[in-house]
Amino acid sequence: MPQVEAFEVAKDVFQIDTKLLSIPHFCAVYIIKGEKLALMDSGDHTTADTVLAGIRQLGFQPQDFSYIFCSHIHLDHSGAAGQLIKQMPKAQVVVHEKGARHLADPSRLLASYGSLGGDPALQALVKPVPPNQITSVKGGETFSLGKDKNIQVVATPGHSPHSVGYFYDQHKGLFCGDSVGVYLAEEKVLMPVAAPGYDHELALQSLKTMAALPLEALFFPHWSMHKNVKDIFKFALKQWGDWGAFAEGLFKAGKADQIEGKLRERARQELKAVQNRKSFFEYLTGELVTLSAMGYTGYFSRKTPQG
Repeated sequence: MPQVEAFEVAKDVFQIDTKLLSIPHFCAVYIIKGEKLALMDSGDHTTADTVLAGIRQLGFQPQDFSYIFCSHIHLDHSGAAGQLIKQMPKAQVVVHEKGARHLADPSRLLASYGSLGGDPALQALVKPVPPNQITSVKGGETFSLGKDKNIQVVATPGHSPHSVGYFYDQHKGLFCGDSVGVYLAEEKVLMPVAAPGYDHELALQSLKTMAALPLEALFFPHWSMHKNVKDIFKFALKQWGDWGAFAEGLFKAGKADQIEGKLRERARQELKAVQNRKSFFEYLTGELVTLSAMGYTGYFSRKTPQG
């Protein structure tokens, strides 16, 4: 395997580019080095080998890890957990209680991916995590990695009902999962990410909850670490609010079937700065928009009184 892009992004915090879908600078996992080692998200089921190579390249060994902290159970964040845990025999996979059973038995989670979920290749890669290596959380729990290195769980529902962030006191940093969105600092882009099970009100409340924390850094899986925390949350609240209102307006006008197309038009306009990264741009304005449209449509359908 060629060299993996893996480096120290803050003191004793290391970032690995998983190159999900062969797209560089799209999806990251992180390692925190303390008296105990922790992996922040497992990465996708297709990138387990890249994560393992990055771990070793940085001078660590998988068997020395104590934790895999999953921000939520979508495959790009937890899909490799079952593969990695086989080489991390003393590790616990920490995940929200609403997602724990899906890591122990991924069949229902895979079924939610529609026809793709029935792909034997996908089923072969997404391995179950042994139940005795799963720690369920709901928010408020604290895990020690050693002296003055603690991880506190922060419930951040909205993007998904099983979303959590992890506040790391050493850097006053938050590993935020997808709850703040896809953030590309150089391109000045922040894209909200709805998904099936999305709750718009909770997403906005979670942004406010995170913004109220004593933060000095945000660690994004999509993408990298950033310290302009106040500016990011101001931008995020505007974007998530605007995208939700846009989708709601279409839904209330009886144009639910147009939400995906109109969101795609909006995304293509807002993400022009990413056009030179062709495969990334196509993913963001393609599959990711489709998932968001499903999330918005499902949410507003649930909110609409029946009969």
